[in-house]
Amino acid sequence: MNRLYKTGLAALAAVSLLTAACSSEEPGTLKGEFSVSATQKVKFAQGNLQYDPATKTYKLADNQWTTLSNTKYSFRPKAEDGVIDRIAWGNPDDPYTPAETFTDWGQKPIVNGGDKPGLWRTLTADEWEYLIISRPKSTELFTFGAVNNVKGFILLPDTWQLPNGMEMKFIPTDSLNKSRDSFRTKRTDPTDYTTLNNYTPEQWKTLEDAGALFLPFIVITELGGKTYYSGEYWTTDDNYNSIAPQEIWPKRGCNQSAFRMAIRLAKNVK
Repeated sequence: MNRLYKTGLAALAAVSLLTAACSSEEPGTLKGEFSVSATQKVKFAQGNLQYDPATKTYKLADNQWTTLSNTKYSFRPKAEDGVIDRIAWGNPDDPYTPAETFTDWGQKPIVNGGDKPGLWRTLTADEWEYLIISRPKSTELFTFGAVNNVKGFILLPDTWQLPNGMEMKFIPTDSLNKSRDSFRTKRTDPTDYTTLNNYTPEQWKTLEDAGALFLPFIVITELGGKTYYSGEYWTTDDNYNSIAPQEIWPKRGCNQSAFRMAIRLAKNVK
């Protein structure tokens, strides 16, 4: 093999590697881009954050709909509970004990999310509020449903095109009351919006590839003969994001010491 041919092969290999690096997806990152302010967009992690006490590491759930932990509000995990996805606020070094001052879980390496510190971050309460309440056409970009029989909240990216052959239903606007910081379904509306859409994992893969985000409900409450579902997700400040078919409250005040909630990390679109 002559030197010129060898050089040509080496150059071609270098170009191939560069192309692969540039075109590869970011580990653990969904495709959809979501505005969290008038000037900032983010991409979300592929699933809720999980902590493994055996290895003392964090990872992302393999699927958007995966939930592991006890569904009671009062759940307080311990190391003997194994891998958890209900975590104390702002203390990544000790996910069982809430912090007084917030430290972002994204400062830790996420094993299947790039495995380097600082790649991810937690949204602020204001960002959750903008995403759900204040985005242009916000009522056309969220709905409820179930994926793989897990009920939850569906958020759609800023630029959304429903894939061919798929269906998606939304809450009628005349069934919603919008205040400055929340949406509420009208008490006169008896519809169970948790069953509005139902998708198999294969169907959801099509929607996910188009940019859709699914946040599973993590709390199930039996009250007065009825079952209530809600998704409780941490923010960086003294609020949490509470999503339920009866009430969507992205910036709800709370006492961090009282709760263990879910986390869906994000990263800035640059």
